[in-house]
Amino acid sequence: MVAEILYYANDYIKMKTLAERLGVSYSTIRNDVDILSLTYNIISKAGFDGGVLLRVQRKKLRFLDADETASLLRIMRIIRNLPRCRR
Repeated sequence: MVAEILYYANDYIKMKTLAERLGVSYSTIRNDVDILSLTYNIISKAGFDGGVLLRVQRKKLRFLDADETASLLRIMRIIRNLPRCRR
């Protein structure tokens, strides 16, 4: 759960905030972050604006525009109407 929260976060999250959100102790979160940092690129920052951050490369997703959607639907209708091959 900690890894998932960090994955979707866009900024540093305080470990105290994670502990409160998940209903566990601060030391539990600190231990989880220590273990996760063995596998994931987790950055910690001290201070008022600090916390922990999972550095990830996210793919930029885009949706189909109206013309692309219409083309895809036409192709799907054509495929659906093709005769089925019998083996």
